[in-house]
Amino acid sequence: MSSLSIVAASAGHKQNESARGASWRAERERAVMEHASLAHVPTGHDTVIDFLTSDACEGPRKWLGAATTADGTMYGVPSHSRRVLKLEPRKGGKITAIGCDDALSETHFKFLRGIDGKNGKVYGLPAWGEGVLCVDCVTDDVRLIGELPPEMKWQWHGGAMGNDKALYAIPCNASKVLRVDTETDALTFIGDLGEHGSLKNKWYGGIKDRNGAIWGIPYCSDKVLKITPETQSVEMFDVSGETLKKNAFSWHGGTLAPDGCIYGFPSHAERVLKINCNTGEISLIGDSLGTDGYKFGGGCIGGDGNVYAFPSDYHAVLKIDVATGKTSLLGVGEPSMMPSLKNKWQGGVLARDGSIYGIPCDAPSVLCIDVAAQRVFFLGALGDLPDKYQGGFLDANDGVIYAIPENAPNVMRICPRGSTPHPPARANTEHPV
Repeated sequence: MSSLSIVAASAGHKQNESARGASWRAERERAVMEHASLAHVPTGHDTVIDFLTSDACEGPRKWLGAATTADGTMYGVPSHSRRVLKLEPRKGGKITAIGCDDALSETHFKFLRGIDGKNGKVYGLPAWGEGVLCVDCVTDDVRLIGELPPEMKWQWHGGAMGNDKALYAIPCNASKVLRVDTETDALTFIGDLGEHGSLKNKWYGGIKDRNGAIWGIPYCSDKVLKITPETQSVEMFDVSGETLKKNAFSWHGGTLAPDGCIYGFPSHAERVLKINCNTGEISLIGDSLGTDGYKFGGGCIGGDGNVYAFPSDYHAVLKIDVATGKTSLLGVGEPSMMPSLKNKWQGGVLARDGSIYGIPCDAPSVLCIDVAAQRVFFLGALGDLPDKYQGGFLDANDGVIYAIPENAPNVMRICPRGSTPHPPARANTEHPV
């Protein structure tokens, strides 16, 4: 592994050809991405975007999210890579790749999302993987728990730790909920999903409420999923007053807001999903957002307690006012919102400066939502590489947000005003793609 470095403006625009070749996008979409990148003009802002590089970050489709532990260490969950990314912000941004070829196979899309087990280990949820990923945070040992049937694709999508110290993974294509006992490493499969068992792309999410229940947000299912860890019961619920359709690609995950409700982000659905976890009422709220697909790719709670959703293919940021149930849009008409570009941002983080930062997939910029001013900004010039990053994580010590590379050949740092990155951030850096 090469020594850590910060990429400055003089860095060459190296082409990550393997990542580009791995993209499923058609040539027309490639042309749209190139045009958007060339036309993009970064917004002036005091937040600094820079990059940490290492040989460990080379290659396509490396990691899909991460788990963060109490000491600030971040563990990137392998997709195509056969190594786990270990990022240590509190050790000068040290980057290492841990594990060995004997631990992980060449299977693509092995794991999707990571979870801290609060037991000195982190876990990766299997998508196409042959087992559950387990990383010992003390020894850096990487291994698989259990044995899953080969050639299983997109089995689980998201999950959460229950109060019983077990991990629960949300069925996507799988016919059961996956339960991982983190004390014994035992894998079990729970829940009778009936005819839903054979349905594809059922639920996304894995959102734990204040009472300890874990919820799955309907993507192609017509029901909301609820897991109660204490009883290991699995239930499905209808949306009040609505008849949902199967295979509708309705909502892309959700988030728990301070009011104790979960809000689902519209993908193909026209309205926001609201789950009142205290009363059990499930409803649709807000205005119609139209019939276009893949509208939003995740969201975040602002310092004002409201929910903000990041545009994937949509033309604006969605704001959900949790007190009134009303929705509104931010950034409409902004050129850098790039309404013709797809797969722009997915997920984001509330920083200590009060702004929310959206993590770029195909977008050539970081999305900054100034919650106080109710404005949006577009930071950095990141090029036209597809699927740049998967997930952003805030270090509580330095106040920096770290983005985990999928195709990008680096870890991106978002350094808001007042943050204390180590090594120090360097302004006016460019994305080396």
